[in-house]
Amino acid sequence: MSLSHSGGALLLGFSADPIGVDLEPADRPVAAAALMRRWFPPEEVAQLCHLDPEPLRSAVLASWVLKEAAIKWRQRSLAAELALWRLDHASGQLVHGRDGVQPEARSGTTGGWRWAVVGPGARQSSLVAA
Repeated sequence: MSLSHSGGALLLGFSADPIGVDLEPADRPVAAAALMRRWFPPEEVAQLCHLDPEPLRSAVLASWVLKEAAIKWRQRSLAAELALWRLDHASGQLVHGRDGVQPEARSGTTGGWRWAVVGPGARQSSLVAA
């Protein structure tokens, strides 16, 4: 089981296998350029640095929720692991920079919330909004 809460919302993920989930308001204001430069690997920065402010904010938030879900999936620390994950924004593939792990991952936006699920079966998972 994995859970994430933000504001007045809660996302629970249940699976027989390890799973990680994350949830953030889709319109959450973030200092996208600063976050990207501090926490994203150079290959990912190169994919995003040309974006205008709003598409950059959206891409950084999408990457962030996937990475946070991946860290929960592996039961690791956000501070120790965040900079090690890279999202290929063209393919949607999430890759761990140190050990090369490429977990199943799925994300999207539902009801004003940006969500992500990472772990075995993530691509076949169902999302129920309540």
